[in-house]
Amino acid sequence: MSDAHALSKRSIRPPGTLAHVIAGAALGGALRAAADIACIRLGLPFEWPTLGVNIVGCAVAAWAFRWIHAYDSQGDPLHSPRSARVRERAIISGFCGALTTMSAVASMEAARAAGAAALFMAMNAAASLASASLGWWVATLIPRRSHGWSR
Repeated sequence: MSDAHALSKRSIRPPGTLAHVIAGAALGGALRAAADIACIRLGLPFEWPTLGVNIVGCAVAAWAFRWIHAYDSQGDPLHSPRSARVRERAIISGFCGALTTMSAVASMEAARAAGAAALFMAMNAAASLASASLGWWVATLIPRRSHGWSR
């Protein structure tokens, strides 16, 4: 196999990326199921676990994005491009995606019940934006240090 062919195959699909997404999704999906089970046992309405996981998912996604793409005091990225790509896909696409995707389906199901549906959707959007802002802000508090690798 030529070097050009090997390079083109690596650039299309970085090794291990799918495994990282699957691992993140397994954890996010399990947490979502646990939230549903806990709310059922507590006798809370169907919409509350949806709202809760969306708030958590948005905060984690914003925090992770800010942390993954942070720079040190000299202006160098804290993470190598490969490390950043893997972490982004595992945490944001895998974990947060599995945690909140069911929430979108549940929100559409909740929207069938007229009346409180519009209020719930507005609360969901507002709380998710607020938690994303909080996650972003928390990530800015992380001390910046150089990891010693070059771009």
